[in-house]
Amino acid sequence: MWRVAIVWVAATLIWLLIGALAHARFGPDYSLQAHVMRAILASLQVLPMIAWAHRFLDRRPNPGLAELFPGWYPLLIGMVWWLIPAAIGTALCLALGWVQITTTASIGEVLALAGILFVLVFIYEALPEELIFRGYFYRNLAASMPLWAAILTQATLFMLWGLANGGENSLERSMLFFSFAGVVGIFRAVTGSVWAAIGFHLAFQTVAQLFGTVGGQFIVSAPQTLMVFAFAVLPFIIGLSLLDMFYKNRPNWQQADPHPRLPNE
Repeated sequence: MWRVAIVWVAATLIWLLIGALAHARFGPDYSLQAHVMRAILASLQVLPMIAWAHRFLDRRPNPGLAELFPGWYPLLIGMVWWLIPAAIGTALCLALGWVQITTTASIGEVLALAGILFVLVFIYEALPEELIFRGYFYRNLAASMPLWAAILTQATLFMLWGLANGGENSLERSMLFFSFAGVVGIFRAVTGSVWAAIGFHLAFQTVAQLFGTVGGQFIVSAPQTLMVFAFAVLPFIIGLSLLDMFYKNRPNWQQADPHPRLPNE
C-alpha cells in the first residue's frame, strides 16, 4: 500500500501542477489551448512516473505499452460497449421528451471537434489515468487482497483523487467517479487488459465533453439527465452485462492474484 500511496500523491500533485500552469497561462475558463497544454503535460509526466514506479518502487520490469497493437481489440471492446448503451440512452431521452438537443455548428465542425477531443481525451485522461488507477494501482492491490477489494479500493482512490484536484466537488460527482472506476475496474479484471478500461474511458469522456460545455456546439435542455441516464447509468449497467455475456473468463473475486494477467498491458 505504501507504493500505491506514493504514486497517488505524485499523480495528485501532477494534476494540481498542470491545473495551476494552465490557469496562470490561459485563465480559469475553458479553452482549447489550455486543454492541449494539459494533455501534453499529463502524458509527458505520467508515463515516466509509472515507468519509474515499476523500476524503483516495485523493482520489476515496466510492462509499459510495448504491446500497443495487440491492445486494439480490448480498446475497441471498451469503446463499443460504452457507445452502444449510450446511443440507446440518448435515443430514449429524446423519444420520451426528457431531453432536447440542438446544434449550433455544421456536421463538419462537429466531426472536427469530435476528432480533436478524441485525441485530447486519450492523452490527457484515458491513457494516463487508466495507467495509474487500472494499471499500476490495480496490479499492486490485486496482488495483496481479494479482487473485489482491489477494485473497490482503486475506485475509492479514484474518487479521492477527483476530490483532491476537482474544482466542482459534490456528492453526485464523487459517486460518478466511484461508480465509473468500479465499472472500468471490472473491465480490467475480466478482460485482463488495461486497454479495455482505456477504451471505455475514452468513449465516455469524448462524448460527454462533446455534448457538454467543453464542446460548446450543442444546446442540451437537460444536461444532467443526459449525463446521468444516457452516459452513465445505462452504459455502466449494460456495459457490464455485455462483458458478462461475451467474456467467458471469470476471475476469482474472493482471492488475491499475485500475478495479474497482463496480455495486452
